[in-house]
Amino acid sequence: MVRSESGALVPLDELVQWEYSKTPLSIAHQEGQRVISVKAELAGSDLGAVSRIIEQKLNTLTIPEGYSVSAAGALKQQKENLSGVLYIFLGAVALIYIIMVAQFGRLSHPFIIMLSLPMAIVGVVFGMVITRRVVNPIGMVGFIMLIGIVVSNAILLIDRINLLRQRGYRLNDAILEAVRNRVRPILMTKLTAILGMLPLALAFAEGSDLEAPLATVVIFGLIFHTLITLILVPVLYSLFEGFRERRINRKKTDNSVAEHML
Repeated sequence: MVRSESGALVPLDELVQWEYSKTPLSIAHQEGQRVISVKAELAGSDLGAVSRIIEQKLNTLTIPEGYSVSAAGALKQQKENLSGVLYIFLGAVALIYIIMVAQFGRLSHPFIIMLSLPMAIVGVVFGMVITRRVVNPIGMVGFIMLIGIVVSNAILLIDRINLLRQRGYRLNDAILEAVRNRVRPILMTKLTAILGMLPLALAFAEGSDLEAPLATVVIFGLIFHTLITLILVPVLYSLFEGFRERRINRKKTDNSVAEHML
């Protein structure tokens, strides 16, 4: 009963229409907007793969006007961490290049080594495709590990070539001899790293799905870069140094001709 302006009591049924319905106990807000959270606990599933499936499903939905869908929680945190690790990766590449320039005393040799890195990334992409995995922040750490391993082997190879050339070897002879000397240590180093990462890549243990992308990055990157180190790096070295020697010889010839003319 409610009291009217005249003071009479009026039944509430005469003023309103009753309807039973289910309503939430509370209404959540974020930045002044109403939000509804959909949560799930997924055991034994890769977060990146689940994220990809969710995005595919959302793309097939027609979202009404005034509504929006966005990822939050672990998915949002993963994307933010991924961008941060990407900057660290680029910084590591730049720092390694500067250190190699200081070591070799020239720009061309570190540049040759860096040219082999994209091919290792091709191997990583191939590995992620066939294993149906997604690179997460921990996988990006695998990229940084991969750079250190593949760069060290290329440095040893080029350093050996330079040493043989200082001993009087011709360019092509020094390259062939260096490859023969270094092929076994390079293969053993990479095989050891691959076998060490294999159990983690197979994700046998509980909760290892999170670390599996790291091992996948390292394994497939090393497999592809092995061929690159033993084939592409010597070829690029021959091209760069061959061009440099021809330029020096041409300059000597020009100077000799000029002296005879004088």
